[in-house]
Amino acid sequence: MILVRPAIFSLLFTILLSLSVGSLPLKAQDSSAVWHDCHVKKITEKAECATISVPLDYDNPSDGRTVDVFVAKISSTGTEIKDDPFIILPGGPGQAASDSGSLLNAGFNKVRQGREILLIDHRGVGNSNQLNCARVDDMAVTQEGILQYIQTCLDDLEHDPKYFGVDAAQRDYLEVINALGYDQVNLYGVSYGTRTASWLMREAPTLIRSAILDGVLPPEMQLFEQSPKGAEQALQALFTACGVDAACNQAFPNLATRFADWVTALRDAPMRFTVRNPVTFEMESVNFDYVSFVQAVRGILYSTGRSASLPHALDQLFDGNAGPFSALSAAGAALTDTMALGSTLSILCGDEIYGADEAAIAKAGATSFTDDSYYQFWKSACQVWPYTKGREINKEPLNSDVPTLLLSGAVDPVTPYQNGDAWTETLSNVRHLIVPATGHNTAYVGCMPDILAEFVDTLDSASLKAECLQTTSRHAFVTGVMGPSRSAPESIGDSQ
Repeated sequence: MILVRPAIFSLLFTILLSLSVGSLPLKAQDSSAVWHDCHVKKITEKAECATISVPLDYDNPSDGRTVDVFVAKISSTGTEIKDDPFIILPGGPGQAASDSGSLLNAGFNKVRQGREILLIDHRGVGNSNQLNCARVDDMAVTQEGILQYIQTCLDDLEHDPKYFGVDAAQRDYLEVINALGYDQVNLYGVSYGTRTASWLMREAPTLIRSAILDGVLPPEMQLFEQSPKGAEQALQALFTACGVDAACNQAFPNLATRFADWVTALRDAPMRFTVRNPVTFEMESVNFDYVSFVQAVRGILYSTGRSASLPHALDQLFDGNAGPFSALSAAGAALTDTMALGSTLSILCGDEIYGADEAAIAKAGATSFTDDSYYQFWKSACQVWPYTKGREINKEPLNSDVPTLLLSGAVDPVTPYQNGDAWTETLSNVRHLIVPATGHNTAYVGCMPDILAEFVDTLDSASLKAECLQTTSRHAFVTGVMGPSRSAPESIGDSQ
C-alpha cells in the first residue's frame, strides 16, 4: 500500500467517487422547520439552514429516539420562483450534500435562476450526526492496518451504525421533503446518489417532478460487477488517446505494455521507493503493492483532468521515480473532507456487499486490470463493520414514467456508460446523454449546465439540443515536468 500520509484516505474513498442574500421563504413549508442564517462551503452568499427530527429507528418510531437531519435552503437568483425545488443527492456513499457547493456553482447556477436548491445531509454525513473516522497519520497502510483502523473508528462512534443503513438514509430524504410541505421536487443524483433517486422514484413517484441521474447505477445492477469493466474501458481509452497524440506517443511509446508488465510484477511482490511527501515535503518510504496501485490508477481515471498527467506519472514510476504518481494519487485525499467512512460502510455493506454474487464479480474482474480487488477490499472492511441489510425491493428494476435524463461519461471508470443504456429499458420517459472524453460526473462539462436547466424547465428531453457535448475533448496530456506541450487532442477512442 502507498505510505504517503493521505493515501489511506484516498484509497478508502475511491468508491465511486454548497447560496443567495435575501433568501425568500418557501411557498410550502411545515412550521416545524425553524430556519436560521448560515453559510455553506464554497458558496459566498448567505443561506438558510434547519434541522428536521426523524426517528432513529424507522422500524420502531414509537420508542421516541430521534436523529436530526440537516437541510440547507439556497435561494433562487431569479424573480419568478417555482414551487418545486431542486435537490442534489450526492454520491459516495457517504458524501454530504452540504459539501456540494463547488458542484452547484459549476453545474446548476442556471437551474437556480428559477428554483431554490435544497441540500439535505442524510443521517451519518455532513451536519447530520456524521459517522466519521479520525485521521491516523502513523498507521501502516496495509490490509491489516486498515481493518484495525476501521475497528478503532467503530469503537469511537457515538451511534450504533445499524441505524444508519441504506434504507434509513434514503428514508431521511422523504421525511424531510414531506416535513417541508412540498407537492413536487426535482432530483439530481450523482453516482451513488442515483440509487437514492431511484428509491424516491419508486417510493413516492407523484412527488418527483423530474430526475437527472449522472453516473448511473440502476438498482438491479451490482456495483462491483460493473466497475471492473468501467475501469478497463477508461484505461484502454487513455492508452488509445495517448497513442494517437503525437507528443504523448513520442514521450511514452510503449505505455500499455509497460503498464501490463508492472502489474504482473506487483502481483508477485510489492516494490519500495523513497519519495517526498507532497503535503509535508518530508522524505518517506512508499510501498506499492498490486491492490493499492490498481485502485490508485482507477481513482485517477475518475477525472480526465487528473488522468491527463497519468501517462507521465506512470512513465516516471516505471523508471524508478514514484514521486509524480504518489502526488497524483494523494490528490484524491481531498475527498476525505466530504466523505464519512462510517456512513460509507453502513450503506455499502448492507446494499452492495451483502448478497453479492462473488462468482459474477470474479468473472467481471478477470477482464480488467483491477481484477476483483475493489470488491475484496470492501468485503474485508464489512467483516468488521456492523450493518443493516437493505430491502430486497431495492434491487428490483425501477419502472417509472417520471421525466428522466441520464448522463454518462464515455470513459467513466466506475459506472460505465452501458449502465445508462440498460436503464433506458425500464424508464418510459427517458433520454441518455453520453459525453465524450469525460469520466465520472458530467453536470459541469461544456454546455451541460444549459441542457440541465432547459430539461428541468420543460421536462422535454427529446427536444434538448445536445450536439454541443460532442465537442468535448480530453485535457492536453502532460509529457514532462513543464506540463502539456501542445493543444488538447481530439477525443479519438473516447466517444460512444
